[in-house]
Amino acid sequence: MQITSGDITITMPLELSKRKIIRGGNLVSITLKEAYTKIFMFSFWAFFWLLIFDGAIRKWFFMDHASILLFARDPFVIIMYLMALLLGVFPFNGFVVSTIILGFLCVLGSLFSEWQNLIFTLYGLRVYFFYLPLIFVLPKILKRSDIDKLGKAFMFTAMGMLILVFIQFQSNAYSFINKAILEGDKHLPSALGKIRPSGTFSFVTGLCEFSSVAVAYIIYGILEMKYKPVFLSAAAISLGGIVAFSGSRTMILFMIFLAILAFSASRLEKMVQERFKKLVLISSVVFLVLFSVPDTNYGIEVITSRFIKASQSESQEQGVFSRYFRSWYVFTMNMNDIFPFGKGLGMGTAAATKVVAGEHDNMLAEEEWPKVLLENGIILGILYLLLRFSIAFYLLRESIRDARKRNILPLLLMGLAVPLLVNAQLGQSTSLGFTILSSGVALAAAGEEEN
Repeated sequence: MQITSGDITITMPLELSKRKIIRGGNLVSITLKEAYTKIFMFSFWAFFWLLIFDGAIRKWFFMDHASILLFARDPFVIIMYLMALLLGVFPFNGFVVSTIILGFLCVLGSLFSEWQNLIFTLYGLRVYFFYLPLIFVLPKILKRSDIDKLGKAFMFTAMGMLILVFIQFQSNAYSFINKAILEGDKHLPSALGKIRPSGTFSFVTGLCEFSSVAVAYIIYGILEMKYKPVFLSAAAISLGGIVAFSGSRTMILFMIFLAILAFSASRLEKMVQERFKKLVLISSVVFLVLFSVPDTNYGIEVITSRFIKASQSESQEQGVFSRYFRSWYVFTMNMNDIFPFGKGLGMGTAAATKVVAGEHDNMLAEEEWPKVLLENGIILGILYLLLRFSIAFYLLRESIRDARKRNILPLLLMGLAVPLLVNAQLGQSTSLGFTILSSGVALAAAGEEEN
C-alpha cells in the first residue's frame, strides 16, 4: 500500500495497513492482508458448495433459470483472482501466461472461423481458458489446515449424499427425485430397470468425480492418521454405499485406480506400509457391512449385471477403456472437416448446440479432442491440448515427487485430476469445476508441504 504526501511516497506492507471491523460485537483491527485472504477463502468455499449443490438447485428449484445458474460460480472465481492480485501472489507463470495468450489467439481465430458468433466465442473462452489459472492461484493461498477442512467437507457431504443416492436408486426414472435438468430428459439406465443416480449433480459423472475426491481423502486420512477413526469409518461406509448404488463402471474404475495409487504410495515408506494394512482392514470391514445389507446387495447385483451386460453388447472399440482413449485418435477420421480456424470457439459446447441445432447432443463431436480441434482449427486446437497435457504432466511430476517425501495427498488427488485435465469435457460445468478443484488442491497440498 502506498501513501503519498507532496513529493514523498511511503510504501506500507499489507500486514501494517489496518482497518477496523466489527467481530463478535467488538471493534477489532484487521490487516488488509487478512481481509483479502478472508474474502478469498469465503469465495473459495462458495465455489466449492456451489460445485456440490448447483446441480440440485438447477434441477429441483430453479429449473427455468438453469442455464443462467451455470455461471453461478464465475463471480467467485473473479473475486479469487482479484484478491490474489491485491495480495501480490497472482502467479504469472508460464502456464498462466500461455493460457492468456492462447485464449486471446483462439478468440482472434474465431473472427475468421466458419461460424462467427461473439456470444458463443465468449462462452468458449470461459469454458476452456477462464478457469485454468485458478489451478495455480489456489496453492498461493490455501494452507494445509484449509486442505484438511476441505477433506472433512467432502466426507461429511458423502454421508448425506448416500441417503439421496439410495432414494434415487429405489425410485423410478421419471420420479421428481430423478429429474434431469433438461425437460424430457432422464438419467442413463444401469441394469435391472435401475438408473444411474446423480446425487445432487446434474449427471452421474459429477457423482463419480465427487466420490473420487472423497475416497482420496479417506485413504489419505487413514495412511496419514488424519481425522477421527469413527468419522473416517462412517465416511468409508457411505462412499462404499454410493459406489454400490451408482451403477457406474467409471466410478468402479476410479476406485480401483485410487487403490493402486495408495498401494504404490505405501511401497515408498515402511511406516506407510503398516498403515496400508490398516487401510486394507477398514476396507474389508466396509465390504462386510455393505454385503450384510440387503439393499446394498441388490445395488451390487445391479452393477455386476451392468458389467456383464455391457461386456456382452459392446464391441472392443466401445469398451470403457477404449471409450476413454477414443478421443485421442477419433479426430483423425475427421481431418477433412477441420476448418483452418475451426468452426469457432465455443461452437461445440452444449449451449451452442441447443441454440443453433435445437438439440441436446454435441453438434460437432462427442469427444473432447475432436471437439477442440473442430472448434479452433488444427494449430490452435493442438496448442490448447498440449497446454492441458503440460499442466497434467507438471501435476503428475509434483505429486510423485511429494509422495517420495511421504506427502501422499497430491498423488491421490492426481488420480482424478490428471485424467480430467487430459480428457474431460470441460464444457460440462461439473467436470470443469472438479478438474480445477482437484488440480489446484493437489498442487496446494504439494506446495504447502514444501513450505
